[in-house]
Amino acid sequence: MTTKVRDKRTYTLVEFTRLPDNGKRYELVKGELVEMGQPGYLHGRVGSKLCGQLAGFVEDHNLGLAYIPTGFVLDNGNPKKPTVRAPDVAFLQTSRVPAEALDGALPLPPDLAVEVVSPSDIWTKVDDKVDE
Repeated sequence: MTTKVRDKRTYTLVEFTRLPDNGKRYELVKGELVEMGQPGYLHGRVGSKLCGQLAGFVEDHNLGLAYIPTGFVLDNGNPKKPTVRAPDVAFLQTSRVPAEALDGALPLPPDLAVEVVSPSDIWTKVDDKVDE
């Protein structure tokens, strides 16, 4: 479940990546901070199983890397209002994996993004995320 944070200001990418760790998970949607609910047991189990299967396959075939929730910067056409999404499972092919370790969100979209849908998720918000 996602909820917009009451803070209505627009965040830059740098401000978003420097948010203090308060134990909550956030995404940035067109510059607005969105709090992400904590995944439940079944959600985590499904995501973990999917990532394990994907990671094994892509590593066995030297295809790239699989990720668990990691921020990816998406091009929404407005750099002043950036979007950073963290799919439950993601994949980057080898040629697109950054050469150096990066702190914060990866500055590119994933090649594959998997979203585990929970019963509490609002369909329109899931649909918006898939469209992005």
